[in-house]
Amino acid sequence: MTFAATGHYDSSEYYYRYVIEHDPGSFDTYLYLGKMLYSSGQKENAAEVLSNAEENFPDFGRQTEIAKTYVQINFYDEAVRVLEKLTE
Repeated sequence: MTFAATGHYDSSEYYYRYVIEHDPGSFDTYLYLGKMLYSSGQKENAAEVLSNAEENFPDFGRQTEIAKTYVQINFYDEAVRVLEKLTE
């Protein structure tokens, strides 16, 4: 069970950001942090984290995962933008 699953969002955010700082290649951590921030009501911060993931992981497969995550947190316009970018 994770901190986020038990409602300990502050602890969860701290550890996710710690992992990203020390291992910026940890793609899944960006997605987990984005989802957790959204769940805790920090929608703007969630969008910022996912935007950073877009910049840091430009390959097709990861961009589609980012788009899926945007859909999961109801950021449909962002998901469409990411997918349209892939077709350019």
